[in-house]
Formats: sequence, C-alpha cells, structure tokens
Amino acid sequence: PELGLEYHKINPGLMFGFERHKVSGSYCFVATREKALLDGYYLNLFTLDDVLEMGRKSEYRKLKPLFLKFNGKGRKRLLEAFH
Repeated sequence: PELGLEYHKINPGLMFGFERHKVSGSYCFVATREKALLDGYYLNLFTLDDVLEMGRKSEYRKLKPLFLKFNGKGRKRLLEAFH
C-alpha cells in the first residue's frame, strides 16, 4: 500500500538537527521543527514563503545556526534566502 513516503539521497554532512526518541524498545530520530523547515526548503518541498510563514512559530535564533551548518549546493541558496 501507498505510505506517502518520499526518499531523498542527501549529503551526510546534512545529517544533524534530530532528536532521539525511544519507541517500542528501539529508537527513532525525528528532525526538530527548525531542521524540518530547512530540509523542506532545501529539498524544494517548501517555498521560501512557506518557510517564513511556518517559521514564525519557531524562534529565528534556532534557524540561523542550522542553515549555517548546511554545506554543498544548498548552502548558497539558504544563505541568500536567510541573510
């Protein structure tokens, strides 16, 4: 059955901003709200307007350190958008 999941191959240097949660005797990693917003923008799932609208509920001071960690092709785009 269709689960509605979408997979993307990303640079290992972008694997940060997750919280570990214990689930049924194991663990899963869930992105923080701020990291999910940046990932969505990076992967073209959200527009800049989407991120700015949703980001109003997040503290900007939490977003800036995360996008400074981005490297590779997406870094320039993020820095330009969030200057």
